Amino acid sequence: MILDTLKTWIVAKDGNDGNAGHPTAYPIVTAGNAKLTIGAAITAAAAGDTILIFPGTYNEVVSVNKVGLTIEGLNKESVYITASTARTFSVIANGCIIRRIKCYNTWIGDTAYGFSMTADRCTIEDVYAEASDSAPGFDLCGSNYCNVNRCIGKGPKAGFNAGLGVGHIIKDCIGIATGLAGQSSVCGINSAASSIVFHNCMGLASSSQVNQTVEGMYLTGSRVTLVNGIFKASCTVKTNSNVYGVHVTGTGVSALLDKCHISVDAAAYKQAGIYVDDGRCLAKDCLVIATAVNEYENLTVKSQVTGSENLKFVDNATPTPGFFPTSFIISYKITWTTGNNAGVVSYVAAWNTTSNEFTLQAALANNIEVGDGYTLTSKDSACYEAAATGVLQVANCHPSDDITGDVIVENPTLVDVLADNGLATKVLTNKAIQNKSTGAIDYYDDDGETVILTQTPTDGESSITRTPS
Repeated sequence: MILDTLKTWIVAKDGNDGNAGHPTAYPIVTAGNAKLTIGAAITAAAAGDTILIFPGTYNEVVSVNKVGLTIEGLNKESVYITASTARTFSVIANGCIIRRIKCYNTWIGDTAYGFSMTADRCTIEDVYAEASDSAPGFDLCGSNYCNVNRCIGKGPKAGFNAGLGVGHIIKDCIGIATGLAGQSSVCGINSAASSIVFHNCMGLASSSQVNQTVEGMYLTGSRVTLVNGIFKASCTVKTNSNVYGVHVTGTGVSALLDKCHISVDAAAYKQAGIYVDDGRCLAKDCLVIATAVNEYENLTVKSQVTGSENLKFVDNATPTPGFFPTSFIISYKITWTTGNNAGVVSYVAAWNTTSNEFTLQAALANNIEVGDGYTLTSKDSACYEAAATGVLQVANCHPSDDITGDVIVENPTLVDVLADNGLATKVLTNKAIQNKSTGAIDYYDDDGETVILTQTPTDGESSITRTPS
């Protein structure tokens, strides 16, 4: 290792802020040379200098305020920076490079970021950032043209926030939201930035709270591209709110989802793998899964309702919906498991929680008998859903038919004509012979003898006359 000792600063737990802060030899000796705090090294450094942090836990608030600083932990698993006030580690100067640190914030507040950045043209790599309250663990805040690689943000409300900036390239990053009581929403990755690419990223959001929107990825910026990503939202309790794998919203918002795995697993009033309520979104080559959780299983009819045996029934053992609004109750689905209607799906029109009487939206072909079994599930999940003001186009995604709202399905089965041993190239370049009598064209393989494709054009007699020679 060759170090410019006058441009390199070292920080270690056996250091002292009164030390010169420069390495004097290699291997580096920290005692008597290193600074004790990162803040002291930043104060002493000049623009463009490098600060090396040795393993340890540093209890301090760090603000990187000099252009072009490089700050590196020597081991990404053992350099910890903790604070219990706003912004544990913040970058406010342009052109900085930050690598291999872990940042934790235990403060209660919406600015208690683990890591935040408001600067431009920075490179951030191998940073883990965690918040304990409503602030995101990792926050780009409004910075521009940054490269972010192999970073993880975790927090109760939001894991990773791409902010309001423009021009980021974010690769191999993870945002994890664990759910926070009292919040209206939680999301794994939130992005309001424009002209931004997420490559090989994961947005994971889960919650055990009621009345909360849960989103793996929340997009409100324009020209956003997600490639090879995994986005999942789950809720472990009944909620009258919404659960989305990817949520696209906002006038002028546009998003491209390419080769992504998107899933929701919840018992929610509304849930969708991809939901566009405003703006435009194209999903291409994606696997989308929306699973409705059975709220109540192995239920049985306790009594009939005379005169409406095929439309109403009573089950006084079914838990009441509690806080759910009428619109949510109506969205319940009943799947009959035993009896004359086994295998039939019904939808609830009304649920009188005083008399425990269910009314179905449509009468069944057969009467509902005492002892008939059923499961009660929240509203059907949709893999793809678009509101009236949103446009969602789906191409070559699986499944291709689980759709709610105004969704455009294009080319549900795309065929790669080049995949079969270069078939298209051979058809265009190799020998081809047409039978003048039948019109059939034989296309040959590279050996000039094996026919790999035969095509017979359809000619209308009214327009074409063929005279064999």
